Amino acid sequence: MPSLQHHALLINDSQRWRVDPTFDDPAYMSWTTEGGMMKPNGTEQTRAVAERIRDMADKYRDLGVPVFIICYAFDDEDHTNANGGLYMVEYKPERGDIMVRKEEMSPFLHSDVGGKNIDTVLRQRGIKTLSVAGFHASLCITDLTLDALDKKYEVRLLEDCIGENDPHPEFAVPRALEHLEKNGALRVTSIEDLVHLHNLREQESVPVFDY
Repeated sequence: MPSLQHHALLINDSQRWRVDPTFDDPAYMSWTTEGGMMKPNGTEQTRAVAERIRDMADKYRDLGVPVFIICYAFDDEDHTNANGGLYMVEYKPERGDIMVRKEEMSPFLHSDVGGKNIDTVLRQRGIKTLSVAGFHASLCITDLTLDALDKKYEVRLLEDCIGENDPHPEFAVPRALEHLEKNGALRVTSIEDLVHLHNLREQESVPVFDY
């Protein structure tokens, strides 16, 4: 039976250098094909999605849902303070957030959570259902989701909170999500997911009488 206690929110690759078009640290910028000029990795679309995730994440925290912030191991939260810090979606350990450092596109292949793999930590917490948000739909989100499904987690893709660094994200994101849906993931909006979680909390707060 679904339970709020079995739920977690996974936010993948919300680092500012990946999603903020104003992040102009040369160490993290990409070369363009037009004349070799450097440009930020983020776009207006990725920034908008990251801001939506940032605002939505607190609603999950308010429900007591653990938030897993996933990033590559070579990123360090103290590495730079450019443009307000490294993360677009704040890491809030004081509210129970868990930092996951990965070395592959999917954290299920190789990750470190206080010396343990993310799969071990999720299972120790009794987590069975994953709400997934972040970047990028056709790469890391796809690998993460397929690995989670393979490990028998229920995956709920927050389709309004998943972005893609692509000239046409309006096509790239739905195409990736459709592929994942065919493989067993569920597509929902963040509002629909939060309503679902609120309903679970209400059900769990109703006393059961044994007559």
